[in-house]
Amino acid sequence: NSFCTLLGSSIRSETMTALVTDAGSRPQLIFLPCCGMAFWTIGSLFRLGYARSTALKSRKMRMSYYKLYNDGGEPEHIALLSQHVENLFEAPPLFYLACIVLYLTKGVSPVTAGLAWVYLLCRMVHTVVHTGTNNVRHRFFSYIASTVAMLGLWGFAAKAVLEA
Repeated sequence: NSFCTLLGSSIRSETMTALVTDAGSRPQLIFLPCCGMAFWTIGSLFRLGYARSTALKSRKMRMSYYKLYNDGGEPEHIALLSQHVENLFEAPPLFYLACIVLYLTKGVSPVTAGLAWVYLLCRMVHTVVHTGTNNVRHRFFSYIASTVAMLGLWGFAAKAVLEA
């Protein structure tokens, strides 16, 4: 809840509305949620690196583990962060590609821009839940919501390809 409050207060609704509604006349705006996703992924990588280096310095794990990822193990919270970073390299590339296809086929619209922002926000919520409380039900709903948004993007992308 505090994450959503922080996110809501940091993003002015007029600004978000403009980014979505201006997408029809400024199709390059479809790449802003892509940039957000990329920065979110990079931030997650730094968070994982920091957690790993802290665990190594405090001797909660051994460096030899990283040779083949089979000598001992990572503490549970680091394994969770590691799994989440892997997740950020699975579905999001499809999101990036859908946005590129929409841009190249002139399929960017306020609706597709809105779907791209919804995808990003759902993935951010998924990260907070997965690496925080790890409530599987909440995590599942944020994942499903992001998947539905991506399916919508791909539906519009396919339509734009057929009409190009």
